Amino acid sequence: GSYKAQPKVSIICDTSASMDGLYERAFTAIAQGCRGLNRPRVVSFDTEMHDAKTLSNAKQFEWVGRGGTRLDRAVIEEDSRRRQAIVVITDGETRWPDSRPRAKVIICLVKKPRSHYPTPSWATVIDCSEEARCYCG
Repeated sequence: GSYKAQPKVSIICDTSASMDGLYERAFTAIAQGCRGLNRPRVVSFDTEMHDAKTLSNAKQFEWVGRGGTRLDRAVIEEDSRRRQAIVVITDGETRWPDSRPRAKVIICLVKKPRSHYPTPSWATVIDCSEEARCYCG
């Protein structure tokens, strides 16, 4: 039989304390990503990695974290794993890497971010702040 290579994708979920009340939107984005991708690596990250697993179903995701937010570290870490794409699910209250990663970066904003944390020009930004469903895949 033929084999179709799937892109290697990481989904980074911001599990910092500022994501309180946004779990449902974030979970919807993870579920959309798991549905559209073949077993993405899903990472729980606040200022450090708490959990990283390859998921076949969003129900396997565990919300671990609750500290501050340093997703710039998460993007750099996942980019070092030679991902083709990195999807970041966040409220935007975080720093971003200073330089463009190798991987394509898609930021799913589950809340309108404050202006002092602008999203980087090299990332694709999807506004998930209003809709109950957003597709980040």
